[in-house]
Amino acid sequence: MYWIVIILLFIVSIASLYYFVRSLIVIGRHNTLYAVLAFFFAPIVHIVFYLTQKETIGIEDRSYFKRYFMLIGAVIVLAIIMGAVAPSIVNSAAYYQ
Repeated sequence: MYWIVIILLFIVSIASLYYFVRSLIVIGRHNTLYAVLAFFFAPIVHIVFYLTQKETIGIEDRSYFKRYFMLIGAVIVLAIIMGAVAPSIVNSAAYYQ
C-alpha cells in the first residue's frame, strides 16, 4: 500500500503542476499582476481570482481552476494517508530486524 500511495501522490502532484500552469496562463490573460502574485502566493490568489472573476472567464478556463482545486485537495488527502501509513511501515520494518 505504501508504494501505491507514493505513486498516486506523484501522479497527482504532476497533474496539479499542469493545472497550476494552465490557471496561471488564464490569470495572466486577464491581469499580469495577479499572475505574478499567483505564482508566489498560490493557491490563495487563485481562489480570490476565481471567486472575483468567475463570470468573466470561460467555461474551459473555469474547469482548469476547478481541477486545480480538486487536485490540491487530493494531494492533502494523500499526504495525510501517507503520514498515517509511513510510521506503521517503519515500525514494522524495525520489528523484523
